[in-house]
Amino acid sequence: MARQCIFCGQRPAGKTKEHVIPIWLIKITGDPDRNAFFGYDLRTMEERHYSFDNFVFPACNDCNKSFSDLEELAHHVLTRLMAGDPLLPWEFSVLLDWLDKVRIGLWLGYSQLGKGDPITVTPNFYIANRVRAKDRMMAVYKTDKHSKGINFVGADTLVFRLIPSCFALRINEYYFVNLSKEFLVSRGVGFPYPRKWSVINTKPVIIGVTLGSGSGVVKPTILQKSLPAGGIKVYQPMIYASLPGM
Repeated sequence: MARQCIFCGQRPAGKTKEHVIPIWLIKITGDPDRNAFFGYDLRTMEERHYSFDNFVFPACNDCNKSFSDLEELAHHVLTRLMAGDPLLPWEFSVLLDWLDKVRIGLWLGYSQLGKGDPITVTPNFYIANRVRAKDRMMAVYKTDKHSKGINFVGADTLVFRLIPSCFALRINEYYFVNLSKEFLVSRGVGFPYPRKWSVINTKPVIIGVTLGSGSGVVKPTILQKSLPAGGIKVYQPMIYASLPGM
């Protein structure tokens, strides 16, 4: 994976590097030269501490440029949100796209750091084919604590290593909870939803889905699992031409 572009998974066309945690975010959350905690080495149970500058991956020049616009937009939107400004609908979509990028980037990063752990995963997808690919949701909470810092909640777990569908990100006094999965919110918003799943083939993985008719009505509780009260919650279903690859 170290020689593959973090965005497309191909051999990088160019010699650029992508910060999984963007430099602008590192700067607004503390000393840009600080070391960060990246979970535990599961063989020795020792803490992993690295400089953010070491948490980088190869990227194609064109891929890096194509995602730079998203980074700029996300920086702008997050700055407005943290200043208490109301956001427009399209700006929530920007944040959801950016959280897709960060979540999968962290998954690829922790997979690389965790070589030799009890569970290892060889990635078969990368950032470019996971941004805006599945139903997703975001919950934003503001705390009373005003200390600077950044935390990745749940990204260093074995469950996340296998299924990178849920994590939380703390940016100073804000918490962002992010979930993404096939048909995550379809039933809750009244869309067709899977009544039955079946494995048709394992290599490659092909999943068969029997769809049930949607109700056409948005339910009061969109997700089966409830989230803490308060904050802002945004749900975004996707229309699938076919079920995305697993």
